[in-house]
Amino acid sequence: MRLVTAVLCGAMVVGACRDLGGPASGMQVPRPSFDIGGPGDWTTKATMTTGRMQLASGVVSGILYAVGGYNGSYLAVNEAYNPATNTWTTKASMPTVRASPGAGVVSGILYTVGGSTTGSTVVAVNEAYDPVANTWTTKASMPTARYALGAGVVNGILYAVGGGAPTALATVEAYNPATNTWTTKASMPTARAGLTVGVVSGILYAVGGVAGGTTLATVEAYNPATNTWTTKASMPTARQFLAGDVVNGILYAVGGNPGGASVATVEAYDPVTNTWTTKASMPTARSSLATSAVNGFLYAIGGSGILQTNEAYQQSSTCGNTGSGEPEWDRRQLDRVPRDASVRRHRGRPDQHRVSWHPRQRQLHHRGWLRGQG
Repeated sequence: MRLVTAVLCGAMVVGACRDLGGPASGMQVPRPSFDIGGPGDWTTKATMTTGRMQLASGVVSGILYAVGGYNGSYLAVNEAYNPATNTWTTKASMPTVRASPGAGVVSGILYTVGGSTTGSTVVAVNEAYDPVANTWTTKASMPTARYALGAGVVNGILYAVGGGAPTALATVEAYNPATNTWTTKASMPTARAGLTVGVVSGILYAVGGVAGGTTLATVEAYNPATNTWTTKASMPTARQFLAGDVVNGILYAVGGNPGGASVATVEAYDPVTNTWTTKASMPTARSSLATSAVNGFLYAIGGSGILQTNEAYQQSSTCGNTGSGEPEWDRRQLDRVPRDASVRRHRGRPDQHRVSWHPRQRQLHHRGWLRGQG
């Protein structure tokens, strides 16, 4: 057994390792047994121009679009946030005013589906926004009108999940933009509205929500390839009208209402281990908000109380993530170092070697330089 020192983005890690043998016999791969990922950090950003709750959001080419919502009136407003300049710009409004729609991006087009409009009328509307042209186009409506639904995109197909009409639904319908058609899919095991949805590695996760006055912690996973649902580990905190999105393969469930007052709770789900971890709470407690991920940051915008609030979360102990889209480093990634990785000598540097990673680690852009120490 020998000790090695690994330099990970300026942080030095010392760990005990076993000899891997092979062409670089004697060299070691570190297997840290401690967690370098902390609870994360929140930063307050430029506020939205229009305060609102029950909005939706989506990201196209690094720009976050906040659409619709409610501030005493049903809204069609569309505002774009540029994280690089920390500024908001007003864009073309939706054709239909509405609150609590679902939203998803396919091939650079933002689709907003369903919602409730003036007079609390539940709608099946499907409208598509092209940021390049700054125009909206009406598309085929959902088969089932509903609001407070979840929406996620897998392989170019937009899935509309659950929602209220006004009672909670288990309905799942899939929209194909290429053919402008909808297809009914296997229903969720648990009917609910006010849920959030996230997609990791082609699997859609439906999280939380409310049904029959009961606030849920339920997590169910949908596999489009098999059209089947599987029950997963429940959230630690049951919540309705929460928001969520995925950063580096982790699904974050943000804010919401446990059935009383809105909370600032943030919990993170790792699909690989089927476990939840509590993260740093938002500075501002709220429900009926929207969240979107841009370049490794999770933005939480608007929410109950008719807020203009915009707060950004980043996992702590990150590896060079300055908003460039580079992955965060945490125990989950370090623990995936393959036990049988091979090590080759770095040309021209006899004291340094490079690990040849399994393809899964390569996909994570996991690179490490190791310096052996006697």
